[in-house]
Amino acid sequence: MFKKKINIKVKFLIIGFCLVILLIFFIWPTNYYIESPGEVDRVSDYLVTKENKESHNLYLVTVYGRKANMIDYLLSLLRSDESRFYSKLKIGDMIIKANKKNIQSSAALIEYLKKYPLHKKLKLTILRNKKEKQVDGKLINIPRLKKHGIGITLLDNTEIITKAPLKICTPDIGGPSAGLMFTLACYQVFTHKRLSMHKKIVGTGTIEADGHVGTIGCIKQKTIAAARANADIFLVPAECLQGEKKSQTNYQIALKTAKKLKTKMKIVPVYNFRDAINYLKNNK
Repeated sequence: MFKKKINIKVKFLIIGFCLVILLIFFIWPTNYYIESPGEVDRVSDYLVTKENKESHNLYLVTVYGRKANMIDYLLSLLRSDESRFYSKLKIGDMIIKANKKNIQSSAALIEYLKKYPLHKKLKLTILRNKKEKQVDGKLINIPRLKKHGIGITLLDNTEIITKAPLKICTPDIGGPSAGLMFTLACYQVFTHKRLSMHKKIVGTGTIEADGHVGTIGCIKQKTIAAARANADIFLVPAECLQGEKKSQTNYQIALKTAKKLKTKMKIVPVYNFRDAINYLKNNK
């Protein structure tokens, strides 16, 4: 009887120890991140200029990134849309070739990949720290867009020179989603006109050289952040990508999110820079 009790205790200790080890394993942090609603920051805080210093009416919205634990990571392996290039490409890498084809822009790479076989390896030649390097991997399905790609957001490396002294310093911002708001802030600097006097204007969206405002990620989280910051107006990309359902656009998702939050914040669809300018001029 005594030995039996000891054996039961030992079994419980072993089981308890194993459970603790499993718990530690599953909550152990990885090098991956999960995004959640972030902050709303004044765009003017990122501008370095001698003019229009009081332009504090425009705001950009961010998302927080927390480290994913092992449970998050293991679940992600079950997804077919996990990029094969995620661990191979780094921020700042410049893609110069896809296989043997020279790539001059992100649009050129997207066009090249349209007819590229999904299960065939793609070799990318990149510039990293001024040195050429090659990485390879297979493309992934992007169900939302009904097409395939490398699963990484692409940016064009451009430089804009203006007559008015103006710099945009964004040491803590990654990605192109603040493009629209920075462009609006620059417009105010160059024209010496405020687009709104008494309203808190928050916005998101990429910006192209022709003024086109492009789709961004994490629109739901950004809508929540804008609402929490008591924004009056939230400028959102209205673009409907090829193969994308209307209900999946940034604008429609933002509308649904705002409705659930029961916020009075006005969700404004923006196709291009002129749309944003016209709306703000007519709704001061």
